[in-house]
Amino acid sequence: MPYRIHPVRPVDSEDWQRLRNLLWDDEEDGHEYEIERYFLGKLIEPNEVLIARTPDGRAVGHIELSVRRNLRRLPGRNTGYVEGLYIEPAHRHRGLVVMLLRAGERWARERGCSAFASDREERLIVHRRFGRAV
Repeated sequence: MPYRIHPVRPVDSEDWQRLRNLLWDDEEDGHEYEIERYFLGKLIEPNEVLIARTPDGRAVGHIELSVRRNLRRLPGRNTGYVEGLYIEPAHRHRGLVVMLLRAGERWARERGCSAFASDREERLIVHRRFGRAV
């Protein structure tokens, strides 16, 4: 299934909130406050959010990205950082995660990042081939 990936816009707020709630269900306000602040330019991170849609327009995944500086294992380097990533279960194992990560890599490169990383359970995961042709 082909997917369309685009930067989140205010019209996408409900879809983004639904996807965030599926990923992180511990927010009392359902992420509404953070989403509002993001569109006002008052949220420190994420710096960018990309939404994945099916051909019929349904939002089925998203990736939240930031530029981090001086991560413990990457001192002195601007690093594109995956703050959050979620894909609805019915759309997993179809290549969408790779599409979202590749879009995130492009975004990071456009911002001058020399590394791309994320974490999982307090471990930093660094994309070793980020600076090289893939």
